Amino acid sequence: MSNEDKSSGLNGRLVFAIAAAAVGSGFQHGYNIGVVNAPGKLIQEWINYTDYTRSNYTVVPTEATITWIWSVAVSVYCIGGMIGGSLTGFFAEKFGRRGGLMVNNIFALIGAILEGFSYSAESYEMLIAGRVFIGINCGLNAGLAPMYLSEISPVNLRGAVGTMYQLILTISILISQILGMENIMGTETLWPYLLAFTAVAVLYQVPALMFCPESPKYILITKGREREAERALNWLRGTTKVEEEMEEMRAESAKQKLTTVVSLKEMLTNPCLKSPLIIAVMMQLAQQFSGINAVMFFSTSIFEDSGLNTLTSQYATLGMGVMNVLMTFVSLVLVEKAGRKTLQLVGLAGMFVVVILLTVFLAIKDLAPWIPYISIVLIIAFVVAFATGPGSIPWFLVSELFNQSARPLASSIAVTVNWTANFFVGIGFLPLAQLLGPYVFVIFAAILAFFVWFTWKHVPETKNKTIEEISTMFRRSSDDLGVSEEAGTFSKRQKKDTALAFLTSDPAVLISFSRTFSQRC
Repeated sequence: MSNEDKSSGLNGRLVFAIAAAAVGSGFQHGYNIGVVNAPGKLIQEWINYTDYTRSNYTVVPTEATITWIWSVAVSVYCIGGMIGGSLTGFFAEKFGRRGGLMVNNIFALIGAILEGFSYSAESYEMLIAGRVFIGINCGLNAGLAPMYLSEISPVNLRGAVGTMYQLILTISILISQILGMENIMGTETLWPYLLAFTAVAVLYQVPALMFCPESPKYILITKGREREAERALNWLRGTTKVEEEMEEMRAESAKQKLTTVVSLKEMLTNPCLKSPLIIAVMMQLAQQFSGINAVMFFSTSIFEDSGLNTLTSQYATLGMGVMNVLMTFVSLVLVEKAGRKTLQLVGLAGMFVVVILLTVFLAIKDLAPWIPYISIVLIIAFVVAFATGPGSIPWFLVSELFNQSARPLASSIAVTVNWTANFFVGIGFLPLAQLLGPYVFVIFAAILAFFVWFTWKHVPETKNKTIEEISTMFRRSSDDLGVSEEAGTFSKRQKKDTALAFLTSDPAVLISFSRTFSQRC
């Protein structure tokens, strides 16, 4: 194998760094999505008993009160995610990508302790607080881990490596579902340990990341330490022949020196930034408003409402988790072959078809005893379609759409939007389901139809493209998302300066023009 081939492929050290970032971070995110599903009724019974004992056994809590407390305990995880997501940019720039992941484990450890001791302390407030801290950890993980994975990966493996985060996430959901079975840890006395089990990821990730380098792009472009960046790249590629990749990073670094720090105003008004930001945000919304987390959070209750008993419902949920893992692995293989846009379209379109059929079969579930089992098949098919593309692609797409200076802020915005949408789905699904019954999924069908159109119309293919190539695509097609007027105004305003710069060959004029243009695009 040539040095060039070696530098663009997998090696033991790169695999170790990917595992350190993806396993530690993806586990927290996935495990804490699924862990409250199976023992939900047990925890609600504990909340009921705890509230009853606090009144000296005189006031019996109403079902509405218990449901409200439980809804808060589930949904504050997303509020924590919003907080963590909004802090992504700060952590990424202050501590670095790897450093931010390491510091972030503090939140996970605090959350695990609070959740684990909530039962013995007879405090559901501790449980709620623990979910907030875990949410902050997962919100930061969702921004920092894909960013780190994207920046340490060769261009030809960027999509596959980015999908690793979602693969670990789905495996972790499955692990939480297995451990949450009533014959394992989903019992009246063991569920606190089930929640605290999330601390295992902390014990793995912190020491593992200590042996990994910081992102070479962060070291060179943000910190300006070229020799250290080259050493990090040598370690990740397993070879000293990394000059071509270093040259690409030097070019990006030189371009960034001509720009000011990207502000929120710049992100929202600059056509070259606003277009990819809209796409990144819309893909995050597509992931959450597709209805996937409504299915994940409440899959057991959905199966029970379909007519299955509790144990059968748990096994059905387990089957759903297995298929989620398998199809995410398939997506990891296909993403560098079929491309991001194709997989995203296939996944969203498949979910649209399935959700229509699911609405029909949930509505007629009482007509025949075999119909509830069709619902199981359809929900698993829904998860399969989600794992094909919408599950993994939005997480790493945001890192592909932006250069080094804009990436942290863009990731903060996209991840915060994702968790905000997650929160509204989590807190709104059950009331809507009670109001609309099986027809609640019609809402998701309409949303999916819109995102199929948006993806087909506006999302570019980023497979095997460098950041500079992707930026050029947006400069050429900025009017696709309604920003042509602003871009055109800029073009007219700069015509005179451009001509002057190249006619006079005055370095001061050239530098002034380059600085202005770089700030815009």
